[in-house]
Amino acid sequence: MYVLSSQHSWDIIRYLASGVDTMTLLKAVELLENGDWEGAHSIAQKDDSVLGSWAHGIVHLMEGDVSNAGYWYKRAGREPAEPVNIAQEISALKDRVNQHIAKPSP
Repeated sequence: MYVLSSQHSWDIIRYLASGVDTMTLLKAVELLENGDWEGAHSIAQKDDSVLGSWAHGIVHLMEGDVSNAGYWYKRAGREPAEPVNIAQEISALKDRVNQHIAKPSP
């Protein structure tokens, strides 16, 4: 049996309401990995979920807009580690998005 935590359940509900699916968010993560924060921003700004907000925060860190990044991190319920390591943030986000995509084995 596959059991979701209450946080994961709320994340899924917010995804359904946001109109952005996890595969689209994974594309934003790939863009972040390749340094294309503008492309990632075009996706993240449409995603109202916790993970979308996290991605949006990373976008603004990459852009150098730390104040705006702080706003999005707060919406995601996170605080970036000090000093900020953008590569680690992207990796952690990717892991979390992949958790949402993973399906239980039969």
